[in-house]
Amino acid sequence: MKKALIPSTVVVVAVLAGVLSYRLSTDALALIVGVLLGLLVMVPVLAVLIWVLRGQVRGATEGAYRSSTTPLPPVIVVQSPPPSYPFSPQAYSLPPAPAEARGPQPPLGPPARTWSLHVFGDAADVIE
Repeated sequence: MKKALIPSTVVVVAVLAGVLSYRLSTDALALIVGVLLGLLVMVPVLAVLIWVLRGQVRGATEGAYRSSTTPLPPVIVVQSPPPSYPFSPQAYSLPPAPAEARGPQPPLGPPARTWSLHVFGDAADVIE
């Protein structure tokens, strides 16, 4: 039974290919051949990709095991003491200068925007 299965499968595939080649156009046959060749090319690429990814996963799990078994070094935090002032910092600052001595001050906030509407094709070119 097994000996007859392989030759009969080859004959059925050959008959189907012959019938399809007479009934389909050359564009359809080219499409089918292109899809089949694309699938055949994809097999070795997938095999290499799976091989590489399995190696990365295996290496990552081994690294995780190693890092969990080795003790971590202690963490030592060194802080300097806060500065101590004999007097308050405000005692050493100068009083603010009067407004006349400082000169003109820039306006606070962004400058005011002006909007204009340009109408093309009418008698009025600019309306503000």
